[in-house]
Parts: sequence; C-alpha cells; structure tokens
Amino acid sequence: MKFSVRFEGVTGASAVLLKNLCRQPLTSVSRDAIRPNIIVDEEAFSGERAIGDKAVIPAAVAYDVLDTYVEFTLSVYAPDGSAAKADDGTLLEGVAADKEYVISLTSYGYFSLRYEATDSSNRTQTLNYAINVADDVPPQIEIDGTVPSSARLDQTVTLPSATVTDNMPAGCVLYVCYVAPDGTYSETVDFQMRCTQEGVYRVKYMAMDDYGNTTVLVYDIEVN
Repeated sequence: MKFSVRFEGVTGASAVLLKNLCRQPLTSVSRDAIRPNIIVDEEAFSGERAIGDKAVIPAAVAYDVLDTYVEFTLSVYAPDGSAAKADDGTLLEGVAADKEYVISLTSYGYFSLRYEATDSSNRTQTLNYAINVADDVPPQIEIDGTVPSSARLDQTVTLPSATVTDNMPAGCVLYVCYVAPDGTYSETVDFQMRCTQEGVYRVKYMAMDDYGNTTVLVYDIEVN
C-alpha cells in the first residue's frame, strides 16, 4: 500500500502520526487483530409483519481491510427453531449472505437471522436480527354451560367453567373475576362466587394470549 499526504500553510518542524487506517490500528504487531465489517440494510427487518407476508432478505456485504478472504454466511431460523426455507427451496442455514432471498412468513413469532463473517485469521464478526410476525388474532372463549342471571343473598354460585382456544395456544390464560355491587373486584376460586351484597354482580371471563390479544365475555347476575 502506498499513499502520500500534503499539508499547506505549515511552518517549522512538523510530523504526521498515523494511528489507524480503516479501523485497523497501525502497530508493530504483525497479526490481524480486527474482525471483518458487515454491512446490512437493517430497515429490511423493521416493523411488524402479518402471517402470510413475504420478507425480502437483501444481499449483504462483508469486508476486511487487511484480508482479501472473508467467509460470509447467513442463517435464518423459524420461530420453532428450525432452519427456514427460501421460496426458491434454499435451506437458509450457512448460505452465502451476499445474495438476496425471499421467505414466506407462515408462522407467528420471531424469525431469527444470523450473519457471520470470518477472515483467514479466524476473526469472526456476528450480527443478529429478527423479523417479527405479530399475532393479532384474539383467543376464543366457550362457556361450558350457562351463567345464571340471578342468585340469592349469601348464596355461593358455582359459575360454569370455560374452554379457551387460540391460534397460538401456548401461553394463553383464562381469568374469571367478578365485581360486586359496591365495586369490589375479586377473582373466582374454582369458579365459585360468594354473593354477600344485594344488587348486580358483573362476571367477566377474560382470555389473553402471549401477544396481549384479549377477549372478554361479560355477564350480569342480580342478587336479591
């Protein structure tokens, strides 16, 4: 490598001390101590995607100042941890990262992308990104019976149980609570509700999934 430097308007004894060149420290150490650089269009992975969308994974670039050889690979994993497949059938695990790929987003959750660049000195740079396929489908609640519309004072009412279904059932929870006439909030225990006040009790069956999608069913029970 050869280059020249020229300064104008400098008088007296002067010197130039060059310490870094393209991120590579200039020292007496002969080995390559700097990892390769990776350039990726990060905007390609921003925002939330919908199920069924296609994601374009743009070609990326890796380079090393002191090394002409850089092994540059890309791996993409579906939310279940398996290697994803591009629409052209390529299994995206350790494939060339300087090529564009298109994948169909057929699962909810995060698709994980891993870029890895390694030079001949075995120095490795790794970048990780994710494509989020958001779940916007609320769970469904099916009441296993009939919620009574009335009850007697001091009666313990056993509410019917409920079944919750969701497109992503893991992590989906059901809460059953009630609000007394005086505004007191309580959660049921074994679906039982103690009626200690006259007036209208409001019963709520609420189901929530991991993405915060919520379904609420409300019933009124009059106590007298």
